[in-house]
Amino acid sequence: MRHPASNHLQMAMDALEKQGNMKMAQSHIGHALKLTQGAGMAGNQRDWMQGAVPAKHQGLFTKKAKKAGESTQEFAQEKAHAPGKLGKEARFAKIAHTINLKHNSKETL
Repeated sequence: MRHPASNHLQMAMDALEKQGNMKMAQSHIGHALKLTQGAGMAGNQRDWMQGAVPAKHQGLFTKKAKKAGESTQEFAQEKAHAPGKLGKEARFAKIAHTINLKHNSKETL
């Protein structure tokens, strides 16, 4: 079962891809962060993110980056404007990284 925060992550990706709307994407990222910090997040705080990527696809983008001799974020930055599946994966990696940074900074406060 997907966590509701995963839905906001998907909406953020759609806002960037279809509309190029960064403000809307940031809004959805903010909602996802709020959902991960609520009472419904018993156990591992990162569980909701696992629901955003099907198990059979987890780690595939990282493998592509390593094969290219780059970090995941370097590869995502380079391929973010690529058409098709690779571009979509790269944009997802960038958004997921942003969410992780914001989530971790709020945990330390």
